[in-house]
Amino acid sequence: MSLSTASLPTYHREPNASEQRLAQHLQPGPRPVGNFVKTSRNGGIAIRLHGQDSNASMPIYGRGATVEGVVELNGKNMDTIQGVEVKMEGELQIKEVAGSGTSSSSLCLQVKTLWSRESSGACPTSLSFSFTLPSTFSDKKAEYPLPPTFEAHLSGVPGFYANISYTVSAVLKQSKVSFFGLTNPSVSMPFVYRPRNRPSIPLPASLSPKVMGTDSFYDDEDWMSSQTVAKAKSTRYESVLVKLYLPASRVFSITEPIPFNLFLSSSAFSLASFLPFAPPHSSSAGSPSVRQGTTRVQVVRQMAVDVRGISKSHPVMRGNNTDIWKTVTIGEGVFRRYDGEGGGGHDWMAWSGEVQVDKSVSVAGFKASGFSVKDYILLSMTPTDPGKAPFMDMRLTIPIKLTTDSWSVSTDERYAIGVTGYGDAEYAEQLHYQPELSYGAPPRS
Repeated sequence: MSLSTASLPTYHREPNASEQRLAQHLQPGPRPVGNFVKTSRNGGIAIRLHGQDSNASMPIYGRGATVEGVVELNGKNMDTIQGVEVKMEGELQIKEVAGSGTSSSSLCLQVKTLWSRESSGACPTSLSFSFTLPSTFSDKKAEYPLPPTFEAHLSGVPGFYANISYTVSAVLKQSKVSFFGLTNPSVSMPFVYRPRNRPSIPLPASLSPKVMGTDSFYDDEDWMSSQTVAKAKSTRYESVLVKLYLPASRVFSITEPIPFNLFLSSSAFSLASFLPFAPPHSSSAGSPSVRQGTTRVQVVRQMAVDVRGISKSHPVMRGNNTDIWKTVTIGEGVFRRYDGEGGGGHDWMAWSGEVQVDKSVSVAGFKASGFSVKDYILLSMTPTDPGKAPFMDMRLTIPIKLTTDSWSVSTDERYAIGVTGYGDAEYAEQLHYQPELSYGAPPRS
């Protein structure tokens, strides 16, 4: 019995205008074919790493990537060689500035003997090697995802320097190396570990305001609201209810603008008094207009060090906070007032807007042993002259998760470096964490 295909629907590689892609399996594309080469000072040994972008300044590898290459010898004094060894190593180091405190965690360590005089014949001048980067590491207290290459300076008393680095090194073991203080020739090549990830769902459709008194927006499961109050200092004014709407997933790519909606509600008199502190009526993404003392929406990054067991000059006492942190602004929001009645009524106002993460940011947040990097949306209003302002300052902090890639990452960028999507369970702990963002002044851009 033959089966007719006349009634089957027509399928297309890409969704039509009325369709939406619900899931997509990312197929890894071809790897680059460039090489990185580093030679020892005496020229006796070199490392060549394969599969690199020819335009990159350093070798770059992603999650679960294979670090492969060749150890090359110059062919001189081959009869003195006893062995050739190659090593891949990752380390998290935290140092106390102007102090003796230091902490070091091994992130990965793999050692291979490529050739040994005891077990092989003549030593070749070219020896291939291959390592696979692990997906996690353990500090004997907990297991963490392998963190990206990162560097941070945390000022304060005491200040701290945190560095996450990865290297591939090779050593040429020779006989009689101690003569005249000579050592075994070696070479070390640092590389960048940059695990890539993306949101598990795309950004939702835009949220529209409802023109109905103090009701703000249509109920929408794709958006979540967080609220605070700009408290009035006297009974002459009413406090202003402030609602910030973000996509409910709270997972955003560093390559795409983060959309938001802002809604203010109070009496007509109080809203008129709040106008000098409200967001600018219009601004463009290319040149955000930020008046000092106005309402701002920013992306801030908090880098924290757990100083227990590190600081020698300032020991941590029981019951005290053990974290020292630094907070920097990595994105400034721009606002657009809704047109016509959608922008407000006699007792409410509404804006849409977006925040673009700075191009200098290349990695997502992470936690690794005593060091963590976390990201937040910060809604704030700090009057320039608090004594004269009719309202107290206002702050609302919302944890978010940033990813390296967008949900719609292009096929050309899908190298075999492990692009993964974030699900709810992976960042739930961070999104429910209340940060200790203590500001004496607004965060500096």
